Amino acid sequence: MDRRTRLDLLCPDYGGPVAQQDLASCDQQLYAVVCSRLGRNLEQRRRTFAYLTRAALKAKSDRAKLLIVAGTAVDPWLRRCCQLLQLDAVVLDAVPQSHRDPLTIALAERVYGIWVRRGGRIARLLAERVQVVDDQSTWVACNDDPQCAAKDLIHHGAVGWYLQTQDQRPLARLQRQPDRRAHGCGRVADSDTQIDWNQYLVHCTRGRSGALPGQSQQQYLDEILLGGDGSLPADAWQTLLQIVQSGWLLGGHRTTTGHVPVVCFSRVPLPELLRRRCFRKHLGRWDYEPWGIAIERSAAQRFGCQPVVYDDTNQRKRLPEEQQWRFQAAGKGGAWRDEQEWRSRGSFPLHQLSSAQALIFVGHPDAVDTFAAISRWPIVDASGLV
Repeated sequence: MDRRTRLDLLCPDYGGPVAQQDLASCDQQLYAVVCSRLGRNLEQRRRTFAYLTRAALKAKSDRAKLLIVAGTAVDPWLRRCCQLLQLDAVVLDAVPQSHRDPLTIALAERVYGIWVRRGGRIARLLAERVQVVDDQSTWVACNDDPQCAAKDLIHHGAVGWYLQTQDQRPLARLQRQPDRRAHGCGRVADSDTQIDWNQYLVHCTRGRSGALPGQSQQQYLDEILLGGDGSLPADAWQTLLQIVQSGWLLGGHRTTTGHVPVVCFSRVPLPELLRRRCFRKHLGRWDYEPWGIAIERSAAQRFGCQPVVYDDTNQRKRLPEEQQWRFQAAGKGGAWRDEQEWRSRGSFPLHQLSSAQALIFVGHPDAVDTFAAISRWPIVDASGLV
């Protein structure tokens, strides 16, 4: 079936001149990549972009051009992939939002669905293509997510596509960490109920869906596309593992006012902090996780940690410029004051703390031995606090 026929059958109400005049008569094959909304899960992204990179390499080996429609979910990733892999692409700009996905799926000689959500728009459009085109040109990536539409699309005639990956279950990966006990002298601390948490500043780690502190957005995109370690960690335990291994808490400024990197702590005792934690729907994550570091407050102060100055937003400029990194808007009704936040300017040299000045707390009993093997600081099982 030629391109113009597909366009007429799958996207009959589109009259855009770019597609009709330039692409309908183009004699070079076009490959397209489509994707449902990516979400924030980095582990899912790594798998998804392994498919994206493989699809791009297939286009290169077949001497086809990648079709990119501006504004689709994979648009920026495909553009960068073309730069990295030196691929030819055809880019369609100024396509109305309602026609972007249908046009992509209609014009391409081959379509790769790298992540297709069941019941979503991409799933419906690919099902229509399979029915209309009736060949082996519609590929859909398979994974274990119950929301994946691959099984349904394969049943209707799409080509199933599976890339074998490492076990992504967090505990399985924890248990496979190399034994580095010779390099660590960590021990299992006493029960968390016997620790005076009032003497500590707490830093909870979390997963992330963006660049590491000190990593540019472009570097982050490249690591995701190429599967490099710079796109990790994704989970709270991976973040903590990296911190313990490196001996540094890296400062950032995404959640603070101004551009001075800081490391954030809370003076709230860990059991209380975890009891009152809540899921931040707009961020797609919990505000606190049972993974992180607790540093004796007196030791933290010697390394420059200071309490945050809470006030009205307009009061920030009244602070001396060299102290403005400590400012935090109090929030509606002073809500942020409850966090009792402290900050360290720049990155915090965790490696300079003695074994008696900090604790590492972990959110699962199976993680205790793994962290004890690499940590100089005692390990606390905090799984009972959530």
